[in-house]
Amino acid sequence: MLGRFFPLIATVLIGAALGVAMRASGSPALPWAWAGGGYAVCAALALVYLRKEEALGELLAYKGGDATRGLLAAAGALVVVYGTSVAALALLPTFATGELVTVVRTAIGLPEKWQRFAAIVALAAAEELVWRGAVLRSLEGSLGSARAPWAAGALYVLSLVPTLKAPMIGAAAVLAVATTLIVRRTGRVTPAIIGHAMFTWLALEMILPALWNGVR
Repeated sequence: MLGRFFPLIATVLIGAALGVAMRASGSPALPWAWAGGGYAVCAALALVYLRKEEALGELLAYKGGDATRGLLAAAGALVVVYGTSVAALALLPTFATGELVTVVRTAIGLPEKWQRFAAIVALAAAEELVWRGAVLRSLEGSLGSARAPWAAGALYVLSLVPTLKAPMIGAAAVLAVATTLIVRRTGRVTPAIIGHAMFTWLALEMILPALWNGVR
C-alpha cells in the first residue's frame, strides 16, 4: 500500500513543507528546518518501502566511476544554471534580481563550513532516496523502467512549485535531468547522490556568490 501511494505522499508532503519553508518568518534557519523535516519523514518512509522491496542494497551500492559520473553531471548542470541565470539577469534584471535576493536570504540560513557541507550531503541523500529511489521504484510498475525515471524527476520539480521561486524550480528541473540520466544509466542512486550534493555545494559556494557580486 505504501509503495502504491508513495509518489503522491512525497509530492504533497514535500511540496507543502517547501511551500511553508519559503514563507516562514523568523530565524534564517527556519526554512531549512521545514524542508529538512519534510524530507526526513519521506526519506524514512522511502527506506521502509525500499527495504521491503529488497532494493536498498542495490540502489546504494558504490562502484568505480560513481564519483566521476556525479561530478560530471554536477558540472554540466551548473553550466546550464549559471548560463540561464546570467541571461535572466540581463533580460529581466528587476525580476531576476528580486529572485536572487530571496535565494541569497535562504542560503544564509545554512550552517557554516563543514557543517554546511554535511547538511547538503544529508539533504541530497534524502532527496535522491525519495525521488530517484522510492518514487521511481513505485512508478516502474505502471510506467515501465524507461518512463518512470522521467516521471519521478517531473514530480520532484512539481514538489518545488509551491515555493513560487523560479530559480529553485529551474535549478531543480536541470538537476532532475542530470540525475535521471545517471540513474537510467547505472540503475543506482549513489552516483546521483554524489552529483546532487556537489551541484548544491558548488552552486552555493561559487555560482551564487558570483551572481550576487555581479548584481552588487
